[in-house]
Formats: sequence, structure tokens, C-alpha cells
Amino acid sequence: MLAGYYAQRPVRAFWFNWSGHGMHDIKNNHAAQDAYKTMTRVLEGTKIIDEVFPRSKSMWGIVFKNDYSADNRARAAVFVNGPFYGDIGNPWNPNGGRQAKSHVPSDEYSGTLSLPGAGIQVYDYRGNKINNLSKIPLNPVEVVYIIADMPASQLKQILQNANFQLKTEIKVTALSLSGPVIKGRTIDIKVENVVNKPRSGTLTITPPNGWKLSTNSLKFQNLQPGEQRILSFPINSFSTNSDNNYNISYSLSINGKSSPQTGSWKIQSAYAPKKTINVDGNLNDWSDVIATNMGDGAYKFKLAWDANNLYFAGEIADDTHAPFPPFNPSFEWFRKNRVDGAKGDDNRDGLFINIDCTKNNPDDLLKGHSHYEKALAADVDYEFFTTYSTGNKSELWRYRTPGTNHQGYYPTNATLNPPLMKMNASPSGGAEGKIKFTRSGNKTIYEGAISLSAIPELKSELGSLKAGEYYFPNLAWRVNGGNKGKNSGLLSQDNGKKGATALSHNGYQEVWQMEDE
Repeated sequence: MLAGYYAQRPVRAFWFNWSGHGMHDIKNNHAAQDAYKTMTRVLEGTKIIDEVFPRSKSMWGIVFKNDYSADNRARAAVFVNGPFYGDIGNPWNPNGGRQAKSHVPSDEYSGTLSLPGAGIQVYDYRGNKINNLSKIPLNPVEVVYIIADMPASQLKQILQNANFQLKTEIKVTALSLSGPVIKGRTIDIKVENVVNKPRSGTLTITPPNGWKLSTNSLKFQNLQPGEQRILSFPINSFSTNSDNNYNISYSLSINGKSSPQTGSWKIQSAYAPKKTINVDGNLNDWSDVIATNMGDGAYKFKLAWDANNLYFAGEIADDTHAPFPPFNPSFEWFRKNRVDGAKGDDNRDGLFINIDCTKNNPDDLLKGHSHYEKALAADVDYEFFTTYSTGNKSELWRYRTPGTNHQGYYPTNATLNPPLMKMNASPSGGAEGKIKFTRSGNKTIYEGAISLSAIPELKSELGSLKAGEYYFPNLAWRVNGGNKGKNSGLLSQDNGKKGATALSHNGYQEVWQMEDE
């Protein structure tokens, strides 16, 4: 909606409560009907003036004014985000979508808003008036409407200075370990202010069992709205494990708040050494490379690189492998073998690799705009899929590249450069890579090389490294199929390049260290 406003394009949108009753829930949609009526009553005939919190990822505040009637009171719509919606079920079910019964957004940004009362009326999304303006309840993706006897510019200023008290005001993210666990390496924690005013506080972490840090607590001062900082905790001693899984927990005390934020993370070493791999389906030459894993260790993934290739190896527990037929560009093939990395509704087995290594992706349409950090962003620059096809034919497919504008393959779409889907790669090699597939017991082994010529930005970054230097791209991998669920993604977080609403096809990103020898 805001994008349409900023681009001066007509946009028609409405809000309703996602947290219990969608418009498509045919049996139980009274709340959505009320929400639609409330939105119409408050906002019909108005136009957007601005969004109030361009850097605050937990909240939205859009100010409107009425140029079409004698009622010239300012309006605003305020709501907090629900970062994760979970399984909402089938909203088209005439018996009532499952989201109407139990599935709700994450409440990590729920809380209250306090406003001065003079000349201000506040209503919830169903049109009920809220009388206590010192404690206006905020629930995820439930709009609060404000009507004020003042100019829109004054209402905007009031909202900018309003007091928000949210369950989560500092987003805390544990980053990957940037290499093998050694003394002096750091546990890095990213903190980001997601509210509208500066915050100060103290972050305390509990390290993995058997680890000692030089300090367990670090302070941060005057963290501005939208600002991100990395707090680093040096490792003094440690105990490694073969799973490369290390559990940490944290407590974050914010000055002026009585209750701390708490949480836990599982971190792994995500490290890709410079090493030439013989792609033959045998993983012996990967023995000295650290694997990241998921599915309780059932899925393992390794990376390496040299001047020519990005190498990968996946070892996936899977009792029965369901192969694709060899790719062909016909509509019949596409209809029978739907493949969509963003939606995750693929019906066959394979391995996804997503890479974010481009500073200026042309698909980042709001680059440089004040709302860029909150906007849909191209956090996936390159997306590849490796699959074993019937007839013992391994294939490597290209799903996304910079400039494809998030367009997936469809038989009638215009041909892109480079073309999507099947790449020039095969078990015997090709200009764009090599891919081998083997089965060992109940495991599927994927081993491959993607030519760095197919990822020119990554090739440039790696080519500029000198011995002992590092490069940190974002990289994610995802299993399609396997014993631990049809679609599983590495549950690690991004390094903060873009916003919480960033368009990442899998939603999960892992920061990898790539080191020259």
C-alpha cells in the first residue's frame, strides 16, 4: 500500500484481523466483516500523508488526511507486526479455515501504546472505542484507528513521540560462529532497536556447556531506532562436539523496563575453506570440512570453494527418494512437477541453495528509500536447486538471479538472461557446474560444483581475498523431502543486511565465513 503511495500509483487495500478470523473463513468471518466496515468508515475518502516509523521494524503508523469532505480531522492506522504466522491451514475451507481456530501470529511485538487524550479518539479494528488512551492494547496485525482534531502533521509528531511498551523492543539474533571453535573467537550477538525511541541496556548470555567467556555481559547505550550493533563475547575455553550444535541463552535488560527479554539460540560454525573438491559422489575429500546440520543431525551440508567453483555436499536422511523426471520446458512437465522455492510446495526431493552476495541487486526496488530496511527486499540474489532425475540423471537448476524481479520459471514467461531452470551442468561436468547423486542406505548424497562464472559477484569477492582474509556472504540451504519433514530449512538468522520483512524465499539465512588459505 505504501509502495503504491510513494510510486503515485492507485492502491486499494484494507486491513483486518489475521489473528483469528480471515475474510475467507466462510463460517466465522464476522470479525473480518466488522474490520472491513471500520476501515471504510474511518479511511474512505482520505489519502496517505506518510508512514511514521520508517526505521522501526516492529510497528507501522500511517497518517491520512481527508481532502474530499468537510470532515478534515486527521486519521492514523497503527499496528504492530506479527513476524511469524505459523501454519494457517487452508483459508478456503468452507467449514472454516484452521486459522479461525488456533493459529495466530507471533506476539513478540504485542504491548501497549500511550497517547495524550486531548482531541484524540481511538478505535480497535472492529470499531469499538478505546477509552483508556494511556494503555491502548496492541496485538499483532490488529489495526488501531486514530481520529484526531488536528492537522495530520501534528498527529504524525504525536505518534513519533508516543510511548510504546512492547514485549520485544530489541531484536536479538545470535550469528553463526565464523569458523572452527578456537580460543579468542567470539560469540557474536546482533541487537537491533525495533521501536521508535532510543534504548539502552545490558545483554547477558549463558554460553554452551563447558564454555567460558571473557565476559558474559555487555552494555549498549543509546541504540537508535533501526540501529543494529554486534556485541562480541570472546571465548576463553570451550568444549566442542561432533554435531556442531551449541546452545546459548540470553537475558536482555532494557533501562526503564522491569522485566527482561529472554530467549535461546542454537549456533553452529558456518565455515567454507578454500579447497578444491573432486566431485565424484564420494565425500572422503570433505572429511576436514565442518558440516552445518538440521533435523537433529539427519541433514548435513558442507561448503568449500576455489578460484573456479563453489562446492557443496549434502547428506540427507531419506528412506525413499522421489526423483523428478528430467527437466523439459513444456507446460505439461511444469504442471506435473510444480517447483516453487518460495512456497515450498515442491512434490519431489532435492536440495536448495540460496546466496545473498550482491550489494546492488536491481530487484531491490526501494534501495535508498527511507523505508528500505522495512521493505520487501531481494535477500536472495541467487537460488539454485539440485535434484536427481529419473534415468540416473543429476541436474542443477537455477531459480533466481539478480534482475529476474522475483520471477520464477513458467513455460510462457519471457526468456531471461541467464535462463532459469536447467543449467549447463551434469554428472560429467559442464560450463556451469557438475553434479553427482548417490544413495547410501537410507541417505541421499548430493555433491556438486557451481561455477563461479554463474555467480559473478561472489567470484569477484572471493577473487579479491588474500591469504588469511575472509568474506562473509549470506547463504541458506533447504531440504525438500527427507525423513524430518517435506520442507525443512536451516533455522539460522541473517546478518542484518535487510529488514525483518525481507523477501527471503526460505525465510532463513546463515552467515558463512569463506577464508583464503
